[in-house]
This record gives sequence, C-alpha cells and structure tokens, in this order.
Amino acid sequence: FFCLGNYFIVIRKAIQSIFIEAELCAVPACLIGFLFLLPTNQLRTLHHLAFLSVVSFVTIVLVLAFCIGALVLNPSPRCGPPIPNLDFWEVFNALSGFVFAFSGQQIFLEIQAEMCQPKDFTKSLNVAFGLLSVAYALVAVGAYGRCGDHTPTYLLDVLPHGGSTRIAAVLMLIHIVVSYTISSQVLTRAILLICGGTAGLEPGIRGRGIWFCLTTSIAILAMVLSNAIPLFDDFVAIIGALLSSNLAFVFPTALFLVYGRKVGVGRIARCTCFVVMVLGAVFCVCGTFSNLAATMRDAGRGGGHPFAC
Repeated sequence: FFCLGNYFIVIRKAIQSIFIEAELCAVPACLIGFLFLLPTNQLRTLHHLAFLSVVSFVTIVLVLAFCIGALVLNPSPRCGPPIPNLDFWEVFNALSGFVFAFSGQQIFLEIQAEMCQPKDFTKSLNVAFGLLSVAYALVAVGAYGRCGDHTPTYLLDVLPHGGSTRIAAVLMLIHIVVSYTISSQVLTRAILLICGGTAGLEPGIRGRGIWFCLTTSIAILAMVLSNAIPLFDDFVAIIGALLSSNLAFVFPTALFLVYGRKVGVGRIARCTCFVVMVLGAVFCVCGTFSNLAATMRDAGRGGGHPFAC
C-alpha cells in the first residue's frame, strides 16, 4: 500500500514537469494524477493489463533514452548539487534502494497464475531481470560518468527545460500509471479475497461497482497519506528496507530450503541459500537503521510539511 503512495509522489513530479510554467503544488498535481488512474484502475485482471505493460516498458525505455542522450550529447549536461561523502550507513541507505527496486516477488504468484503457460514464467523472469540489470547499469554509469559527484537524485532533472522535459514527463507519467495499476490491482484482489468479498471480482455492474469503490478508496487514501505525512518518501524507504530484503532474499530462500527437504537439494544450493539469507538479514538490519538515521537527519533540517507544495 505504501508503494502506491510512493507512486503518487512520482506521478506528482511528472505532472509538475509537464505543467512546469504553472508551478503546480503537490495536491493539485496529485489530483490530476488521480484522474489519470481512475480508468486504468478498473481493469480487474493482469491479463487485461498485458498490452498496457508493453506500453509501459516502451515509455520507460524512451525516457531513459531521452535522459542518457541529454547526458551524452550535451557538452554541459544539467547535473545536481554535489553529493556529500558517504559513510557506512549512507552506503547501506543507497543499497537498500536497489533492493527495493528489484523486489517484485510479492506479485510473482499472481502473474504466474494468469499466464497461459505458467511453466514459462522462469524464462520471462530471467529476461526481465536481465533487462532491468542492464538498464540500471547503463543509467548509473552514464549519469555518474558525466556528472560525477553532481549526479542528480531524480533522473529527469538532467533534461533541459522545454519540449524534451515535457515529452519525457508524459512518458514517465504513462509508465508510473501502469505500474501503479498493477500494484493496486494485486492489492485490491487480495483485500477482496481475504475479506470474502468475491462479488467484486464477478462480472456485471455490481462487481464492477464494488471494484470501483475499493480501488478509488485505496487511491484516495494513498494520495492523502503521501501528502499528509512529512518526508513520506523517507518513510517508504524505511518500510522498504525493513520488508523488501526479507521478501526478496530471506523468505524465498527459507521456503526453498523447506521444500528442498522433501525433494532433496544439493549442498551448493543449500550453502548459497544460507549466504543469501545472511545477506538479506544484513540488508534488513543495516538498511532499516540507515534509513531511520537519514529520516531523522532530514527531519532535523526542517524538511517536509503536510500538504506542502
């Protein structure tokens, strides 16, 4: 749920970049984003989102191409303020962001359940993570190679103000709207199944009405909390560091070891699982502590007010 609020922050930034002359505050920008989310939130299966997922992939590739092009082709690229020297905890703060970005395991079972050939899920997963790793590497190397210690925290900041910024912001908005819709759909379906309200999954006006009310309520709550909680992105980072490392590393390997007792798992596989579990625990503890420290530091600087621009 808190990831949905984090999506609203990115949606807000994208809309503010589209209407840059208007200097929109956070709340109006989020309200515009909320209107964009209403239609896509009514798609009740991941199968219905297949085409939009392709569109989302294309849009983020184009955004990255715009940004990398601006960094490489511009003799004096727009960079950010200097990055302070990183200590041990700040390094873990940054690494926990990578863990959060790669941890999509919470929706893997839902994706696999709706595939025509569930056995092909591993193939698609390998391709997806391979492309994701290449994309992160290219962006990191390209941005740091051109800006060094002045690498901006928000990639679209490298684009010069004007048409290219608006085009990239529109593409980013499309990508985030689809990403939000996927997470919202999985959360909404889980809430309905846990509460026994399967009527919201049935065809017909009644089922669509229940789905509309629930997805809209979730979106409103996520939008309000993302604006009402000061330093909301720091708060999400704490939650991500505490939970994502466990979801990405500890729980899957632990379940695999339990399953391996029945079917038999080789010594190398068991040792690898234990190493991964230890790393996951280290990321959980150190990442959570470092994000708590970063949040207290940002709060001490007076950053963030409820419903601020």
